[in-house]
Amino acid sequence: LGCSLSSRAVTLLAEMFHTHAGKDGDKDHLSKKEAKELLKEEFPLLIGVSVLQRAKVQSLHFTSLDMDGDNKLDFQEFMTLVFSLTTICNKLM
Repeated sequence: LGCSLSSRAVTLLAEMFHTHAGKDGDKDHLSKKEAKELLKEEFPLLIGVSVLQRAKVQSLHFTSLDMDGDNKLDFQEFMTLVFSLTTICNKLM
């Protein structure tokens, strides 16, 4: 049986989180630096295409995503970022 597009998307998001979160040795959290690198590497078109898009992405302040104030993003906080990026993309379509 093949996986649905939705199943693959969810799996890829989890893999993306763990790939980038593990760079500094903490596989359960993204540091601010890791989150910035993730955005640049995984969403280059969203970051670099237009001033409008860049402004919207930059408005997703790390501190507003960091719900528990520990200066890093756990998976749930990362998914809030993904939801925000998806909303921006949808508005640009």
